[in-house]
Amino acid sequence: IAVIEQTVPPEQRYPQILPDLTLPKHHPAWQGFALFKTHCLACHKLNGGGDGVLGPDLNQPHNPVEYFTAQYLKLLIRDPAQVRRWQGMKMPGFDAQTLSDDELDALLVYLKVMAARQ
Repeated sequence: IAVIEQTVPPEQRYPQILPDLTLPKHHPAWQGFALFKTHCLACHKLNGGGDGVLGPDLNQPHNPVEYFTAQYLKLLIRDPAQVRRWQGMKMPGFDAQTLSDDELDALLVYLKVMAARQ
């Protein structure tokens, strides 16, 4: 063994990505937060927190829920090229097998909660 490395969970390294701690644990924002960590944090930051550099920060200067309707934000997540195309586009689409409709709704709830925490 050359190196043993212990990884600190992202919410401990970047507390600014946590939803409002006063929300009950059954609130859909918590499920959305877990999905954000799994599917989005590798490429995106939120409130400056995270290691992702491929995509934009999803809360600074504005959260996508502030300028996309829920319908178009869902389309963007499912198939980005249906909504916009840009040079060097790297965002994959997340099909229903990867992210169910209910999970996608929970992710949008998390983003809405975080829009109030900029």
